[in-house]
Amino acid sequence: LLLLKPLPDSPYLFGWENEKTICNAILRLPPDCPMLAEYLTLCRAGGTHRAPPWHPWHKRINRHIKGIIREWQGRPRPLPMLGPRTLTYLVQKHGLEHYAQKQPVFYPVRPDKELVQGMLDWSGVAPYITPETVTLHMWRSFWRVCHGDRSPTWSYASIVGPGHQASP
Repeated sequence: LLLLKPLPDSPYLFGWENEKTICNAILRLPPDCPMLAEYLTLCRAGGTHRAPPWHPWHKRINRHIKGIIREWQGRPRPLPMLGPRTLTYLVQKHGLEHYAQKQPVFYPVRPDKELVQGMLDWSGVAPYITPETVTLHMWRSFWRVCHGDRSPTWSYASIVGPGHQASP
């Protein structure tokens, strides 16, 4: 996640990554927020929280059975589902959608391998930056597939790192 401007000064800070989902890469909630308490409860439950409550009953049962089988086989439990879908569910449950920033503010580039491939230099990034853009999420899983451990030529790591040259 690259900060292009200071983050907005707001007690609630999160934003849409697409039309359906709020991403959790940027998240600020007031300490006394009921949504935060519920989110932390889910996080602390770890692998014991096998299926999110908004999944249909048959998916929850299926995930529970898979978890039992994995434990019986000596394999780790399924990872808890605490990402964007969970955050979106909680934001909507607690009626906080109006605090969600529009997609171009925090996540102007959708998680798409083809888009991330073209982002190694500034010319591939510039079309997505608008005056309202505050951050640029680089989607690490796609970045590594496309570029390995190379830093973008326009990033701070490339400017100050050994053997790298900054783009104008």
